[in-house]
Amino acid sequence: MYEVNQEDSHEIFNILSESEVLGVFLFTTQGFLYVNKFFEKFTEYTFDELEEKHLKPWDLLYYESDRRAACEIAKKREKGEPLKVPWENLKVVSKSGKTLWVNLITSTVKIHGKYAGIGTFIDVTKDHLQREKLENLERLHSVISNVNQMLVRERDENELLKKVCDIFVEDGKFKMAWVGIKDEKGFIRPFYSSNDIYGYAKTLQFNTKDNPQFGMVLRAFHKQRVYINNSTVKNPFMFPWREELASMNFLSSAAIPLVKMGSSIGVINIYSEKEGIFDRENYKLLDEIKDDLEFALNKIEFERQNYILSTALENTTDCVVVTDYDGTITYVNNGFERITGYKRSDVIGQNPRILKSGLHDERFYKAFWERIKSGHIYNGIFINRKRDGSLVYLDKTVVPIKINDKIKYFVSIDKDITKMREYEDMIYKLSLYDPVTDLPNADLFYEETSKRILLSQKFALILIGLRDFSNINSLFTFEAGDQVLREIANRLNELFPVLEGGFVSKLKGDNFGIIIQSPSDIARVVENLKEILDRTFTVKGNEITLHYNLGFAFYPEDGDKPDVIISNATLTLSSAKSLGDKSVGFFNEEIKESVRKEILMKNELEMAFKNSEFILFFQPYFDTISGNISGMEALIRWSRDGRIIPPNEFIPFLEKDPLIVEVEKWVIETVVKKIKEWKENNFRVVPVSVNISPRTFERENLDGEIIKVLDSYDVDPQLLSLEITERLFLGHMDRAMKILSKLRSSGIKIALDDFGTGYSSFLYLKSLPVDILKIDISFIRNIHKDERDFAIVDTIISLSRKMGIKTIAEGVEEMEQLKLLRFSGCDAIQGYLFSRPVDENKIVELIKK
Repeated sequence: MYEVNQEDSHEIFNILSESEVLGVFLFTTQGFLYVNKFFEKFTEYTFDELEEKHLKPWDLLYYESDRRAACEIAKKREKGEPLKVPWENLKVVSKSGKTLWVNLITSTVKIHGKYAGIGTFIDVTKDHLQREKLENLERLHSVISNVNQMLVRERDENELLKKVCDIFVEDGKFKMAWVGIKDEKGFIRPFYSSNDIYGYAKTLQFNTKDNPQFGMVLRAFHKQRVYINNSTVKNPFMFPWREELASMNFLSSAAIPLVKMGSSIGVINIYSEKEGIFDRENYKLLDEIKDDLEFALNKIEFERQNYILSTALENTTDCVVVTDYDGTITYVNNGFERITGYKRSDVIGQNPRILKSGLHDERFYKAFWERIKSGHIYNGIFINRKRDGSLVYLDKTVVPIKINDKIKYFVSIDKDITKMREYEDMIYKLSLYDPVTDLPNADLFYEETSKRILLSQKFALILIGLRDFSNINSLFTFEAGDQVLREIANRLNELFPVLEGGFVSKLKGDNFGIIIQSPSDIARVVENLKEILDRTFTVKGNEITLHYNLGFAFYPEDGDKPDVIISNATLTLSSAKSLGDKSVGFFNEEIKESVRKEILMKNELEMAFKNSEFILFFQPYFDTISGNISGMEALIRWSRDGRIIPPNEFIPFLEKDPLIVEVEKWVIETVVKKIKEWKENNFRVVPVSVNISPRTFERENLDGEIIKVLDSYDVDPQLLSLEITERLFLGHMDRAMKILSKLRSSGIKIALDDFGTGYSSFLYLKSLPVDILKIDISFIRNIHKDERDFAIVDTIISLSRKMGIKTIAEGVEEMEQLKLLRFSGCDAIQGYLFSRPVDENKIVELIKK
């Protein structure tokens, strides 16, 4: 015990009051007698506030047990007991509610003849939190390590999940863990819990159809992401369970979704007796555990399915063959051995060509491999040879198998139809095929027409009438004429292959018939037909030129019965012949007018570009939170005679015309030039996006040309964005990746437009170098009316954010849409709610502000 006289205490307290690292305070059971400046700064209380609120030192302690102990010690001091009490890692609470830790020593002193306490402390908050953080990380790393070791060994799904719960409790030092799987009624009920000493898990059930307004279980299940609760007492989402969880000292918790084959199947919940243990690093570790569990669950499911599939394959009577991409056989079933006579050991590692019969030509096999290697399913008849040399007819279906978006294997399922085909082929060949060209004859042409009408498939029926073909027979012999007919058949089959829905037939006389799926570009079909028919035919050193006419009819517009549509096509061919050599006839005047309009529009567009009639409009997009303009999209408009021609009247034609390449070059240079002008005028310049068509993207050195334009105007590449759609890179992904990567490396932003409308947008999103994702209006339109639309949009935004991709919602027209998009974290919106597309004058007014 220390006794301090007035002169000494004055000198000591003057020194201590200025300390920046040591807190000092004098106190009795009635309150504080003195605090130094560091004490006031650390606790956020002034001495006057402490006196006014009648606070005692123990009132600032976090735990009730610490408060009681400190009060009892103070009472003993006032009775003269010389107590010196050290406190390590003592948890205290500041005026603002912050949790802090100190190392404190309190001693008994005598001031003016009365006993009191003196306390000195240092701030150890930083060290305490760092130590606690490291301990938490070490425990979670231990969990991951042990979980991963167990995942390699465990083959039973339920046992896997039980052991994960045990690992969380035993290695992660969590107070309790449970796992629940959704049942057939849609409820999640825990089927196993670890260290559930209160029996809490048995009381729980969650209806997955409920709105996940509170708690984390349903939110984790529906969003397929980890949700954390760092304070049961303070977190408003924990309201329904707060009192019960707090009573069990479950002060923080986390919900980890269980995902299998892309779908949520359940949740693992873990609880801790400490608050705030889930920081960003811990969250990443939990997310890693979620991914590891998904991988393991998928692996177990794959193994289960593989067992079922292999059992079925070995017992089917059909022939099943698996090859790799190069055609090497990797598996055959018992059915293969029975049908072909080959043993497994004979064919594994071999190529299926050992089964060739010699009855299919190289073109047949080329078309077959091209189809399946392009990712399409093949269905057709194969004629192979058995081991004993006899023929076997197979109804073959081949399915390409993709792994990581690349075709790795082909599975062939063959049904033996030998007996049926042998008789059918003999009759079929004699009666239904043209002997010169080997094409289907008029009967099969009629049958194919009937078949497509029966299936309600829209199609175009084309007749080719050769003019004066008898002259070729007279001048160059019938053999030369037959050779020309065979070459015509070959050219037509190449232009309209069967695998793409084409059907080429040799009709009576000197006519050919063609059936194709309804084309979107009729003019292109006419152009392609004329190109192959106008090429000369070389026969025995002689060059022969054809004269012909074309007649078109369309189902169902020009007839809903085979006789009617074929008759109408014949009428159009006759009409075309009356117009002269190489004329084309259309039965439907509307289609004829469409072709005429397209030809006229092509000429008008070329004149419009030559006369500088194209102008740019701009539609801005705005930051979802601040409402400030964050960018704009440049849009082509056609100004003629003071009238703005609506884009839907010319853009579809322009996109099909090679002119689009020159127009888009002009757009890019004009936009870059405008950016430079706006910057020189000190306007608030924002990024401008330009749409790029597939035609433009196919140009050589596209990236170099764009960068050259930016350099010539000294414009920052980050102020230019290129909007692309998935159509742009279909068929040449590698080239697209290379070009887009070059553009991005130069600073240009890449935006994926109309996201969600393609069949594999998420896949491209994973693969392509994309900075911005524009969510298509078809999803935005009803997000405030349809929960499913909102769920899709919310998922897209969440996924994009995780991948570091900005999101822009297209077509926002109502405030309710904006509120939901803002809630989901969408970065920007574009639509009539804020601005329609406007001309340059109006956009300048906007960026002046």
